[in-house]
Amino acid sequence: APQVLRQTLEQILSSHVSAGGGAGGGAAVMPVLIPGVGRQGGSAEEVMMILKETGYPRELVRINLSSGILTPWGTAAPPLDAAARKEVILDALVSATRSLAL
Repeated sequence: APQVLRQTLEQILSSHVSAGGGAGGGAAVMPVLIPGVGRQGGSAEEVMMILKETGYPRELVRINLSSGILTPWGTAAPPLDAAARKEVILDALVSATRSLAL
């Protein structure tokens, strides 16, 4: 799966580069949404490494986090207490942000 992710991302990113100056002889021309980080199998670290290697501007990239990150209790019932839910979600978001090196 990691090789498929790499090939797919490289193909998508290269298709969003113009013939002007910039990374790889072209300049990025549009934002890109990268799905699947989390339970869908993508790794935030891997995506960031590919972005760095391709030179695609990070400011044009939005990485979609899976529901597994946004609802870290999984298939179990969420904590009933709003403060506990907030703490679990914030912990998961902090972890994801650290993996993305933001």
